Parts: sequence; C-alpha cells; structure tokens
Amino acid sequence: MWTLALLGLIQAPGDLIYRIQATAPVTLTLPACPEGEGHWIRAAGKRWVRVKPTQAEGGLQFRLDPEEWEGGEALLVVGKTVGVDLADEQPPKVAALRVDGARVADAPVVDLDWRTAPPREIAWEVEDRSRLDTASLLVQVNGQAFAPGTPGIRVRPSSAGRKLAIAVEPEKLPGIDARVETRVALSLADTSPTRNALERTLVYRRMAPPEGGKPVVAHVDSCFEGYTPETLVDGKVMEPGTSTFGVTWASAETNTPHWAVLIFDKPRAVAGVELYWAHFQGEYMVSTRYAVEAWDGARWRPLAEAKGQEPAKSTAHRFDPVTTTAIRVWQPAGGGHPARPHLMWLTEIKPL
Repeated sequence: MWTLALLGLIQAPGDLIYRIQATAPVTLTLPACPEGEGHWIRAAGKRWVRVKPTQAEGGLQFRLDPEEWEGGEALLVVGKTVGVDLADEQPPKVAALRVDGARVADAPVVDLDWRTAPPREIAWEVEDRSRLDTASLLVQVNGQAFAPGTPGIRVRPSSAGRKLAIAVEPEKLPGIDARVETRVALSLADTSPTRNALERTLVYRRMAPPEGGKPVVAHVDSCFEGYTPETLVDGKVMEPGTSTFGVTWASAETNTPHWAVLIFDKPRAVAGVELYWAHFQGEYMVSTRYAVEAWDGARWRPLAEAKGQEPAKSTAHRFDPVTTTAIRVWQPAGGGHPARPHLMWLTEIKPL
C-alpha cells in the first residue's frame, strides 16, 4: 500500500516547483519544459541534489524514492532558471526606505505619525539573493490594491532581477479618498523554491481641519465596538449611573498606545486641558499614565505629563499658553485605569 500526493505547484517565470509527499517509490511524469540549470530535489533538512529524468512521450519521468526523504516530503524544482538560489530561505530585504527623499529607518511597520500634508513619494529599494518575482508585487493603500504601472506606482528592476525600486506617490493614485490615517502595505516574493515574501506597512496621519463649519473635530487611534470619537467634543459629560454608550469614547482594548486628537478650524490659544473620564461600575476610569501635547506645525510638543492621578470626574492640566491647531492626549501601552489598563476611556476633552 502506498500513497502519492502533489501537495502544491508553485510557478514563477521559468521554473516549476512541486511539493511532493509519498510513502513508496513512484515514477512521476510531468510536462516537458526547458532544462535551464537542471532539475533538483530536496528533502526537508537536507541539501539539494540534482536529478536526471528520462524522456517520456510528451514529458519528463522522475523516479522518486521517499526512503531518501525525511518525513516522506520533498521539493522538486523542474527547470531551475538563472538567478534562483536554491538555498535561499530568507525574505527579500529593504536596502533603503525614503520618504520625500529623506532616509527613514526600515521596520515591518513604519509609523510616520502626523503630517501637515501626505508624503509626495514613498520609495523602497528591495534586494534578494534570488531574482525577485515582480508579478507577485502588491501595493495596497487603505486596503485598495494597485498594480505596477498604475498612475502613482513606479517599479524599476535591476538588470539581474535581484533588486527592485518601488515608488508610491499617494496623491496620484486613482480613487483614493482623503482620510486622516493612511496605510500603505507592500508585499513582494522572491523566486526561490520556498517563495520567501517581504511584508511592509507604512502609516501616516494627515492634520486635516474639520469640515462643515465645525470648530473642532476629534480623531482617535481606535474605537471599542459601539463607541465613536464625536462624543469627545459634543459638550456632553457622562453622569454616574447613566449609560456609557453615546456619551463616552473608549479605545480598543489592546496593549498598545492609545490617543485622542482634537484638530481646530484655526489656530487657537490654549492654556490648559480638562479631561472628563467615563464612569463605570462605580469608578471614574482615570488613566494612570498619559501626556498632553500640542502640534507645533511639524511635531507634537509636550505640555503636561500625568502619572498616578487620583480618581475624579475630571482632571485639569494647566500650562503656559500656546497657539496651536491641534492637541493630543496620548496614553502609553498599559497606561489605562488599573481595572482596564489596555483601555482609554473619556467622555469629553475641553481645551482651556
């Protein structure tokens, strides 16, 4: 009794890669293809070995013996192409990341924080030991996919195919709606047998004034289900014994920083901020650690820092007057109320 299973076929420009599982010797007939740099097989944890098939009518016959494979599973590369490193099991790497021409440190997620205007150009330079599979390149902006060649997407491969320059111009992409937070996601695989993939995300937020004649608008990092940021600037303060819904904002309950930003319709002199806290199960949900900051036109300027605040309906922070277009309340990861440290929960933010 024996079994054979073709667990998958991966095709890139030139070569074919089969994942094979068998429990007894078997002859496998595959479609004929150019030999390229030969046909190769590798069992898990072992080195690549060149194999020579016999010619069959309309194809190639491979005699495979799973006794030589660890775990009875192997990779078979048919017609290895030039530029493919069989031993390459690492994803492509970012050699350089530039935003508007300035070098930025690479990371799986790059957060550019807030900006007065979107970046004109985001440029990645990617390289790998194997040729890069340009057909696998996917650029997504706020979940919308864009192919190379779309206005706003430029791709320039090297002659050997192991390097690729990718430029994204967000303002030139068709159909992208203006929003406060924009996420640009990039994915790209190489042509090695294991098809290693690079994944990168770049995030930025735009300092956009309120619309519709409103004097102020609130933006937040996230929302607990059923809660919205509009409640932070509606002039209503939650009273004990009433529902938190519709009158408070709560962040998602995640072990990450949380923040709330108020953007004004025009520069405003601010000499303090009063924070009104949600009331839940007999307690005011005062955060244990947070900071109050003002936007200076390029970055956030610290104004006040709080640690170990006493429970209260509201907490006022006063400072030397500053003229600004936005203020931010920023809570570090785990800085919420002791009963819910991964939550930020407010009912109103009042500039003074």
